Amino acid sequence: MILDDASAATSDVASDGCPTTHRRGSGFARRSYGLRCIGLAMGFMLVETVLWTQQASAGARLFVLAYCFGWPHVAFLLARRGAHPDRCERRNIYVDNMAGAMIVVAMKFAWLPSTLVLLMFMMNNVAAGGARLLARGSLFCLFGFGLGALVFGVGFDWGSVSASTIASAPMLIVYPLSLGIVTHRTAIKLADRSRALKHLNERDALTGLLNRATLARRLDETLARARAEGTRVSVLFIDLDEFKVVNDSLGHHFGDELLATVATRLAQTGGVTEQIGRYGGDGFVVVSTLPALKAVQSLAGRLIDAVNAPVQLGGDVVRPRLSVGISTCPEDGNGAQPLLNKADAAMYAAKHGGRNRWIVFGDELAELRCTGECGARGAGVHAAYCATESSPV
Repeated sequence: MILDDASAATSDVASDGCPTTHRRGSGFARRSYGLRCIGLAMGFMLVETVLWTQQASAGARLFVLAYCFGWPHVAFLLARRGAHPDRCERRNIYVDNMAGAMIVVAMKFAWLPSTLVLLMFMMNNVAAGGARLLARGSLFCLFGFGLGALVFGVGFDWGSVSASTIASAPMLIVYPLSLGIVTHRTAIKLADRSRALKHLNERDALTGLLNRATLARRLDETLARARAEGTRVSVLFIDLDEFKVVNDSLGHHFGDELLATVATRLAQTGGVTEQIGRYGGDGFVVVSTLPALKAVQSLAGRLIDAVNAPVQLGGDVVRPRLSVGISTCPEDGNGAQPLLNKADAAMYAAKHGGRNRWIVFGDELAELRCTGECGARGAGVHAAYCATESSPV
């Protein structure tokens, strides 16, 4: 007896456990809660009237009373406390289907009231999950019919059904369900387009990484959570060393290709604790929530190693190098801009200290604080930024 709005259709997509998906699923559960309360309260009056005229048993009437006024609150608590509220809510819908079928059995299949009850449940299934949820809900209805027959017994109270009533059945049943399926599919398409537009708005067109505005917003949000929870946030400011050499010697087309390749390697090296974006030009920023500074330093080394692998650009082999500056919250500040500024300063210190290395802001910048591997890289292992297989460019 819930007729949820078409926007709930998007909840039929499997959850991935991320905060955004959880919030969307929680919203679906809240909408369903309000509509379930209203729908079952209205349905109670219809069903109780039928049961009263049929002089149904007290057990049947108590079942309807408990379901209509108790189940909505139980269903909401189950969905709200679940790890995946949208999945919990779909299970709640299956319970509604089964209970609705049991109520139809209790009403002895009274033609018009039974049709209305089942139709409303099926329309809810269509609105929440389209034809697939409608088909699954129908199976639970069949199970509910069997369970209702065991609990309430089987009886029929069809009364007199006129020819006009029979003729109106397709309009009453088929058309609303067909319209619901079409509406659900339209809602899914609109939601997909909305997500695609949001993706385009948040991503850098060349690299596919977060763009600068989105990265700044994500950094602000991450810092707000860190301040509330007392956790660490690190900012890694990354710049390609001597990138201008590629643009000047090979052309901007190959320069863009190199940027895209570097972005892919950065994204593949970062984990679930990192958000990576292009800050502008040949600069990138990584926002990491790794709890230990040593882990952040290890991440910086892995990023350098990943990017250092040769890249084939036309007839040349390019060996990209990175300079990485690191700042951390709360040691270097609690605001986004101070952290970015200090990470940027550390990155320039890394460049002046020999390039292709990382440095943490707050160290003695003249003495690069790197691992043995970073020191080796700085000593000239990759002395040529752009080299062919046999000789430097």
